[in-house]
Amino acid sequence: MKREGGSISDITCLNFAELLAILDLKNLVIR
Repeated sequence: MKREGGSISDITCLNFAELLAILDLKNLVIR
């Protein structure tokens, strides 16, 4: 994760994308 040299919006987008990816992985594991 790169939190340096980026705007707050960029960091939020990255974190949101990572959260979605983690949720998708959890759903795959559960299913």
